[in-house]
Amino acid sequence: MNQLKGTRILVTGGTGFIGYHLVLKLIELAHRVIVLSRNTPKDIEGFNSSNVVFIRGDINNTEDIKRLEKYNINVIFHLASSANIPKSVEEPEADLFSNALGTFRMLEFAKNNNIRKFIYTSTVSIFDKNNDLPISENARIKVSSPFGASKLTGESYCYAFYRTYGLDTNVIRLFNVFGPGMRVSNHKNFIYDMIQKLLDNPKRIEVLGDGSQIRDYLYINDVIDGLLIIAEKGVPGEDYNLGSGIPVKILDLLNRIANLMNIKNYKINLTGQSWAGDIKKWYADINKAKSLGFRVKTDLDDGLKETIKDILNK
Repeated sequence: MNQLKGTRILVTGGTGFIGYHLVLKLIELAHRVIVLSRNTPKDIEGFNSSNVVFIRGDINNTEDIKRLEKYNINVIFHLASSANIPKSVEEPEADLFSNALGTFRMLEFAKNNNIRKFIYTSTVSIFDKNNDLPISENARIKVSSPFGASKLTGESYCYAFYRTYGLDTNVIRLFNVFGPGMRVSNHKNFIYDMIQKLLDNPKRIEVLGDGSQIRDYLYINDVIDGLLIIAEKGVPGEDYNLGSGIPVKILDLLNRIANLMNIKNYKINLTGQSWAGDIKKWYADINKAKSLGFRVKTDLDDGLKETIKDILNK
């Protein structure tokens, strides 16, 4: 069954990096979209559609959530989240409220309002740092940060609401997402930071750790495709990894970015240190998502070119 056909869709966190792209795609597909976010859209023109209702509100405010009832929502993409690991180490309680309690409140809303599908975006950070690679959905779970703990709590509530109340939930674990529009996010990833650092000083650049860290980068358009495919075809109560499945070493990625920016003869300062809660190596086993029809369509260099162009033109 196509879960999205003829639906009214709520996107929490719809003004963030991923949420904004998702909302634009849903508008393109002619869905009725309700956006709940604490932040006003940075690009208000993108939300200039008769099919979009923007509500400024908080997922932990019961009155704000109650305002959603009149829209007869069918599907929820729950993207609202605090997503900054270093900040979560400094202020763990904030993540507890945003990622754990906020998710519980949205699940309660879904249960009480006959929602057909609830999509929860989680994170690779819930996994044990010593797992074999690539990381599958069945890998060992042992969080390394308060951020991971808060997202894992949200996952657990999704499974509980499915098994206890029959609410159709899917957990989608995102690896590293990049693309145009990252600057609207409160937490910029390595790609954004490296582009900015090379712009600020093309002769010398500082990199955390020893440069051998492994990551898995998926371009934003492919992420949105994955979210929609899982929303339409995901098995109720199941979890899915969403990444490229391609391991990329941090130093190799930096060199690719510099080459695409036509920057030569730069020196790299490796700090040998990283933040508490960092995981050195990860990349995804995406066979489960592929079984639903998901495919990676965007080459890493092509995605980097678009991201660089966007940052240069900001």
